[in-house]
Amino acid sequence: MPRISAIVVSWNVWPMLAQCLKSLLPQLGPGDEVLVVDNGSTDETVQSLPELFPSIELIANLQNAGYAAAVNLALARARGQWLLLLNPDTVLREGAIQELLLIAEKDQSAAVVGPRLLYPNGDPQPSRRRFARHWEFFLDASPWHWSRVGKRLLRRCYCLDTPDSHAQAVDWLWGACLLVRAAALAEVGGLDPAFFMYCEEMDLCQRLRSLGWSVVYQPAATVVHWEGKSSEKVPLLTLLRYHRSRLLYAAKYGGWRWARALAFLTFGSFCLELLVEVAKLVLGHKPELRQERVRSYRALLRELIAAVS
Repeated sequence: MPRISAIVVSWNVWPMLAQCLKSLLPQLGPGDEVLVVDNGSTDETVQSLPELFPSIELIANLQNAGYAAAVNLALARARGQWLLLLNPDTVLREGAIQELLLIAEKDQSAAVVGPRLLYPNGDPQPSRRRFARHWEFFLDASPWHWSRVGKRLLRRCYCLDTPDSHAQAVDWLWGACLLVRAAALAEVGGLDPAFFMYCEEMDLCQRLRSLGWSVVYQPAATVVHWEGKSSEKVPLLTLLRYHRSRLLYAAKYGGWRWARALAFLTFGSFCLELLVEVAKLVLGHKPELRQERVRSYRALLRELIAAVS
């Protein structure tokens, strides 16, 4: 049985995927395995991966099945005691996997261990989270969450009130790189495929913690994360999928009444944003950007209307 099964889901980011795999392979043991699920890419991924990385198992979907469904497809073939769920737009720093394993194998209650994430310029990328209260959940998805006031109000939710320099238990972690205990993941039945993209790691950690497992942040392991290199290719779809997943999560853990309230609140906040973008467009400020945002916000508003009707 392999010690680690690394699973990477990719969509149209072949250069970054190749870079990711080059950082991953030297850190694996001789019996470990790597499975790449390609979600219907139209770039050279399916042709180039077997040539450059013949030891890696490629699972080629004909269309984009979504992240959670793709991971579950790989889980059916993975044999490792530990599952490394890794985004293709990441690069593992030296020793990252060993540091994750050290704490994972020492703490028998740990189902998930995640590293310190860094932006490409070396700045820390906040990845620790506490489960959000209703108003925090709304603010986190609003256009104002990166404002000075928004950051202050979300300090608890983003774990900004505790230092990120030492290992610690958290509610959940960003899913760019997660080492997951295979037995624990089997216990909860894998990822929820209802989440096409976004919120699937939050949902996973919620279900694991409800069964008594813990989630641990390990800053001794560091991973560079470019963030959103696949999703930036389809910004409108990304925006829609993000809010669909948040409404689904709200309904799953707060009930449809809260999900409808969240949809109404989100609708109101983006109506204001749409008015701002229209005003800027009328004034001639960066017209191409404003036109793209107006299209995106209008599509999102239609989606939110459908969600509450």
